[in-house]
Amino acid sequence: MMGHTKAFATYRDLSQAHINFVVLACYAVPALRPEFSNLSTPLLHQPDHFKFNPESKRELAKYANSYQEVLARTTVMATFSYFESYVREAMSDVIQFHGGVEAFQKLAHDRAAKFIKRLQPDLEKSKRKLQCARQSTCDQIKPAVCL
Repeated sequence: MMGHTKAFATYRDLSQAHINFVVLACYAVPALRPEFSNLSTPLLHQPDHFKFNPESKRELAKYANSYQEVLARTTVMATFSYFESYVREAMSDVIQFHGGVEAFQKLAHDRAAKFIKRLQPDLEKSKRKLQCARQSTCDQIKPAVCL
């Protein structure tokens, strides 16, 4: 029996990191709104990876008004993407757990063969008798029924 897979741990960590970012954004944007609203003063803290432009404050104020919708949409997309990756990796982990691709295919084939196994000749003949009381009638109606 498999416990949690490595894929699940990765999915859990990535999803949690994204939730942590959402929490940070939900604290940061309301705190920055007053700074964006006063267009005459410069920002107290310059951005990390963007060149600051005084006209940016107006745009940032617009972004701050709809940040919750954008954040919700990106959270759904990111979490779904993480889940999609998790499913692929989990399937890969299950296949490796069962001995690799060839062993897993053989296991699946052998299991399916148990259910598709042909009947012994005497049982098959008895089955035909039950299915088609008169062979000639069966042949006329549908030959595929009496195998």
